[in-house]
Amino acid sequence: MNFKKIVAKQLIASDSDQKAIFTKKYKYQQQGLTIELTVDQLSALEDLEGKIPPDVFKTIQSELNINKGLISYKSAEGLKMFAKYTEKQIVLISAGEYQSNLYKVFIEAVYENL
Repeated sequence: MNFKKIVAKQLIASDSDQKAIFTKKYKYQQQGLTIELTVDQLSALEDLEGKIPPDVFKTIQSELNINKGLISYKSAEGLKMFAKYTEKQIVLISAGEYQSNLYKVFIEAVYENL
């Protein structure tokens, strides 16, 4: 498996309503790429770890500055990491409380399988 990053980090939502951040359906479009997702239907990043080669996972972790917390992987901002994985692409999302009573969802990256 050889993956190439095709989308860099972008904010896709910001809200004071925690429930809305996790249950709202988001649609992201860029240069012919369309991604539809709901955060609460994504897998935790830990689930991706066993589905791709360890060297690919470590490269992604290093490129995105993802840290292993006590319970889950965290983004550089300390938000919980989620993944949507298919044979063709990996979509990495971070979501959670960014500041007191302010919740954000980021597309951390999209990788395409070459």
